[in-house]
Amino acid sequence: MTLKTLSYEKVSGKIKLEKDSGYIAAGEVLMQEDENGKDRPVQYESVNLSRLESKYSQPNLELCCVARILKKLQTILWGQHFGFKVDDKALIQIINTPCLPNVPMKRWVEFIQLLSFDLLHKLGKTFTMPDGLSRRPKGEDEEESEMEDFYEGRTSFDWSEIKLIYSTYL
Repeated sequence: MTLKTLSYEKVSGKIKLEKDSGYIAAGEVLMQEDENGKDRPVQYESVNLSRLESKYSQPNLELCCVARILKKLQTILWGQHFGFKVDDKALIQIINTPCLPNVPMKRWVEFIQLLSFDLLHKLGKTFTMPDGLSRRPKGEDEEESEMEDFYEGRTSFDWSEIKLIYSTYL
């Protein structure tokens, strides 16, 4: 839901994004400071998770949700420096760590780091707006995640292709 137009002028206030993840969905609130320094919501968004995503461990789930939300807002945030608030301290470390345990996490972090932002921690108790959006159940008419290609299918390894390639060199 879009409430007002985001202003990209130099005199405009800072752009801020708050994100929260749950096992059903990820919620985000995009805000911009007004002339009085108060944060005004510009857009509310809820991204439903697929059955596969909802089974991820907490670190994978948090990182996946960040990537999904930033992918959805990519055209709005591209080229803009913004404040990004999350309620998970471990997520900040994961995004800032170059060595990650698996390929999907590395791919998500590589995409996330393409954007320019200051990553900040905010206590979960004060995170009411995105928290409510992260609990939104999927509607009956909503399809599975459009982002499945973004992370799925690239993690499995097809040994038959490797054997075929290897056999041509023998």
